[in-house]
Amino acid sequence: MQTPARIALITGASGGIGSAIARRFAAEDFRLALCGRNTEKLEAVRASLPQGTEALLLPGDVNDAGYQDACFAAVQARFGGLDVLVNCAGMAQSDAFEAITPARFDEIMTLNCRTPFFLCQKALPLLRQSQAASILNIASVTAHKGYVRQAAYAASKHAMAGFTKTLAAEVYEQGIRVHLISP
Repeated sequence: MQTPARIALITGASGGIGSAIARRFAAEDFRLALCGRNTEKLEAVRASLPQGTEALLLPGDVNDAGYQDACFAAVQARFGGLDVLVNCAGMAQSDAFEAITPARFDEIMTLNCRTPFFLCQKALPLLRQSQAASILNIASVTAHKGYVRQAAYAASKHAMAGFTKTLAAEVYEQGIRVHLISP
């Protein structure tokens, strides 16, 4: 009997690390829900996947709570569940510490920390139904080390590291693995 294909939702799938993760998961026969802001880039990622890969494109603003809810509803409707959440959407920053405005700080913290935090929370009901549930939070080496001109970015990635460790401890006994990957 063939094992059913696993299902992954990947944020930031329209470029860089996110698109590479999508290609790798497709090579492992995952069915994919690809989230990103740019429809054309998402379509290009889908075109780069192995023939036969089932990929649901979900263009939109991952910071928007309504969009997040719609993504999980679409995954449930199309695939019937979720096995892996990959929080890859993020933004870098290279500004002098004193140049960071409250608005810029909030923008970085929202995309790099707040949004993945609540995506994890919203994914848990679906992940609890999986036989092999995982959350992969993509951080950065900056989550472990400080770099000049990256104070807000480092703060966001340190925060992601902290909540990832805590979430991993909270859901481990529910069979959900939570990992931080720091390229």
